[in-house]
Amino acid sequence: MRRSIGIGGMVMLAAVAGCTQPEPTCKAPGKLTGYFPSDNEIGSWHENTAVHEAGIALADADTAREQNITVKKAVEDIVDGDADAFTARGMMAFARQDYVDSGNNNLELRIWQMPDADKATEVYEWTQVNDVHYNGSTWTEVAVGEAGRETVTAGYRWVNARQCHCQVEARIDPDNAANQTAVIDFLKQVLAKLPHKN
Repeated sequence: MRRSIGIGGMVMLAAVAGCTQPEPTCKAPGKLTGYFPSDNEIGSWHENTAVHEAGIALADADTAREQNITVKKAVEDIVDGDADAFTARGMMAFARQDYVDSGNNNLELRIWQMPDADKATEVYEWTQVNDVHYNGSTWTEVAVGEAGRETVTAGYRWVNARQCHCQVEARIDPDNAANQTAVIDFLKQVLAKLPHKN
């Protein structure tokens, strides 16, 4: 006698099969400097050496060891006072680069690498409310990364995104409609290079 599986049985099998699917995971990023756009890779954006010295500023275990200092101290040498929330949560690396485009718009890109996605989420949520740069700011969600938001403070437009182990921040000035679009497009291209959940 042949037995057939009814619709209820098929739904049950689909549900069981779905339960065996692994949760999406995040792979740790490689060296952060590899995720920064080179000159003119994105539109006319290129390194702005008028703001900081040439090269991507990097603080990680290797640079700290070379200087015989902690990673926390290496980060503080780059961004004085901005690192506490990240280092308190086990930050692994930080990198920053300044850009300018043909219209003399300025953009600063920062990437913070945390030990895992949970810590990246924790610091992303903490900075929205507690970071001194954003004190009293009103945030609007934007579609970048796994979570994204933007605000305007002190004449700068900040866009923050969280993706896997990283929090990525971009600051553009002056703030205007064209730059609102430009900074989000820039950030999307950076995030496309970073590891994401798979």
